[in-house]
Amino acid sequence: MALRLLIADTDQEWALKAAMHFKSQLYDVDVVLSGKDAQLKAYNEKYFCAIINYDLQNHSGTQVIKFLNKNHPGVKVVVSFDTSAVKGGEDFAAIKKNIRFGATYSKDDDFDTMGDFLESHQSAADMMNVKPTSDVIQDEVEIMLDDNEFTKVKIDEFYSSQAVLFDVFVQLASGKYVKILHSGDKFTKDRIDRYKNEKKVEYLHFYKKDAKKFVKFANYLAGKFGSSKKVATRTKLGLIKNVAEKFVETAFAEGVKPQVVNQAQEICTNIYNVIDSSDDLNAILREYDEFDPNAFSHAYAVTMFASMLIQQFEWKSKTTVELVAMACMFHDIGKMKLPPSMLHKQPSELSDTEMEQFRTHPELGSQMLSKTREIPNAVKQIILQHHERFDGSGFPAGIKGQKILTLANVVGLADEFYHIMIETEEKKPVPALRKFLTNPALVKKFNSVLIENFLKCFVDPGKIKRK
Repeated sequence: MALRLLIADTDQEWALKAAMHFKSQLYDVDVVLSGKDAQLKAYNEKYFCAIINYDLQNHSGTQVIKFLNKNHPGVKVVVSFDTSAVKGGEDFAAIKKNIRFGATYSKDDDFDTMGDFLESHQSAADMMNVKPTSDVIQDEVEIMLDDNEFTKVKIDEFYSSQAVLFDVFVQLASGKYVKILHSGDKFTKDRIDRYKNEKKVEYLHFYKKDAKKFVKFANYLAGKFGSSKKVATRTKLGLIKNVAEKFVETAFAEGVKPQVVNQAQEICTNIYNVIDSSDDLNAILREYDEFDPNAFSHAYAVTMFASMLIQQFEWKSKTTVELVAMACMFHDIGKMKLPPSMLHKQPSELSDTEMEQFRTHPELGSQMLSKTREIPNAVKQIILQHHERFDGSGFPAGIKGQKILTLANVVGLADEFYHIMIETEEKKPVPALRKFLTNPALVKKFNSVLIENFLKCFVDPGKIKRK
């Protein structure tokens, strides 16, 4: 069933043009030209979103928004305005203040900008219900596009609803792709398996702009399977890995918006459910070899290590695990402010000048999130301190001992351990753990209780006691 959209605007030509655009995006659209009619429509019908003109007559924009907030608080609100109309306008500030769950856009913006906002607030169920399924297998289409337009996932880790939510491609060569699945195509595993087995395709590609849809759907599956004892832990981890990596990639590209934080909260809950319900997670992590040296895999690995470490403490709780998981996913967000060439480099690969810049990223990240009310202050503090070390050798402030948040030390240990794995080219955790423990300079950076509990993530606790 299509999501319903209400457009209320005094400019009939603009409103009809907007309606035509959003109908092409599979919304069911109603258009009214006054505030009074907008309220009547909202009273009698159920809408996903209302696009309200700032300058509405016969019930002002402010009145309509207050009516929606009071009577239909779940409706998303987009305020459209003419740039010239709001200059010096006292009412516009009041309108923005009254938007509980929405955004403001100039009518000079293209409709895709508003569309991105609407899409970001669709649930996975909304996306699946709205997308019509076609039984017709559409022809493959070869295209030439810049590689930077795309992101990719391993073919074994691609998940879809019955109707494919976005176009899917196979890369033939740099800049050369074949569209193998069209948005709305009926998804069958047989079609994917043919590319995997017959054509030896390893990765499927899709537009970076569609990564949000992929994250939303994969996170929906992770939510369904996270606590299930019937689903293998490796399957759950694969889902969480895909969700976390693509989420962080999207956050780095678009910044930390409220809807991004909401998505992060859902992911953190799913991570907790997987960890809490999987008795064999320690054994699997001992043998896990899916870690690779890029910024987005880094965030996932650190999240898993830190979350598992928290589970070893008696004071663990769902809230604590979720706080740490969120801090891990955003812990390097400050690198957005550094030169792009530094994003995927390991610390050992940085020049002296780059290292000076690198050492600023905890503060930059904390500053970026300072005005984001949706992110708890504890998460911001963990991000600020995740490179501080117990012996005072860390940065940015060089504090030590009990002055550092324990949870920041947890994230710091997980982060340091991941870098050891990459820099020593150890693909599995246990050999890297041996190298860590036999390096006194590294060991003294962390509280011994933290290290002892980190061991329990990978080693049978009974063996630690015996040996």
